[in-house]
Amino acid sequence: MTDRAGPAHVITLHGLWLTGAEATRLRRRLSDRHGYNVHALHYRTVRASLTQNARVLRDFMAERLQDRMDTPCHLVGHSLGGLVILKMLLDWPEAPPGRVVCLGTPLNGSESALRVAKLPGGESLLGRSIAEGVLDAPASEWAQRFEGRDVGVLAGTWPVGMGRLLGKLPEPNDGTVTVDETRWQHATDHLELAASHTTLVTSREVADQVAQFIGHGQFDRSRKRGEDAKA
Repeated sequence: MTDRAGPAHVITLHGLWLTGAEATRLRRRLSDRHGYNVHALHYRTVRASLTQNARVLRDFMAERLQDRMDTPCHLVGHSLGGLVILKMLLDWPEAPPGRVVCLGTPLNGSESALRVAKLPGGESLLGRSIAEGVLDAPASEWAQRFEGRDVGVLAGTWPVGMGRLLGKLPEPNDGTVTVDETRWQHATDHLELAASHTTLVTSREVADQVAQFIGHGQFDRSRKRGEDAKA
């Protein structure tokens, strides 16, 4: 995949219960350090279904690209955001070209979500998107390979997060999502970093790896991976 002249578009999607503000540094680094035209999509993580949020993303892309549907538009989704992206691509196969990066996305189910769902009021707390995209069936069952489109997955291995409050998670994990839960048979590349679920959107190393995948369709394993991913 070769991007055209001029800065390509990148749209970032936040995770469950978040607003996108937590990924400000990620967007700034993609814009300032790597020269992308970056947009943030805010969507309703609890009240809207995955299908509805996928439609919101579709409309957002069309608006930002001003109907120039051959313009490259890369998509970066944190946690639930990655599921919204895959659902949008499934429902809209003619979407503009571009690569996809999922950050700590539970593509193969979520033990943390299952534990929350068993609590009183837990299913309402998780909301309709998690119900559709994780509890009813994980993406490993409903998503598919998107021909001509690269999908990269970054998984955290620093076990600090809310998920551990519900009990010990299988290791390695990022404190909320286990590495095994991020694996997807159709992913183009998969890379583990020393990051927590939260720092996947604040770390400079993660931002650089996102830019690497967007630009080249694979992560850079020659980079030193360490404490920076936790910052």
